[in-house]
Amino acid sequence: IWEGLSTQTISQQIRLCHLQSFYMELEEKMYGSPLDAVEGCYRDKLDDTVTQEIQRKMKKLDAACLIPVLRQFLVEQLCEVKWEPNASLKEYLTFVSSTVDLEELDWFELYFPDSLQLRHAYEFYHQLLRVP
Repeated sequence: IWEGLSTQTISQQIRLCHLQSFYMELEEKMYGSPLDAVEGCYRDKLDDTVTQEIQRKMKKLDAACLIPVLRQFLVEQLCEVKWEPNASLKEYLTFVSSTVDLEELDWFELYFPDSLQLRHAYEFYHQLLRVP
C-alpha cells in the first residue's frame, strides 16, 4: 500500500512531527473527509466581532496542538445535533480532549477566543488550517 501512495517528496520530506497531519490528509484522500458530516448548525459563518477577536489572538494559539483536538471534536461530537450550538467551544474542548489537558496550557486559557461557540467550530477549524 505504502508504495502506491508514497512519492519521493514524501519519503524525503515527511518527519515524525508531520505524521498526524500527513495521516489525516491520506485518510481524506482515501475515504473522503469525515468533516463533510459535521451538522449545519455547527458551521455558522463567523461574524465580524468574532473574526476580529480571532485575528487578535490567532498568533498566540498553538495551532499544531489545537487542530487535531478540534478536528477530533468535530468528527466525534458534531456530526449529529446533540449539543447546544450557542454553547462555549472553549468549554467543550476542555471536556473532550483526552490527549492534551487544555486547561493546563497558558496559551489556551489566555488566548483562546471566549466568544467562540459550538456553532463556529467548523469555520474556526478552517481558519486554523490557514495559519502559517
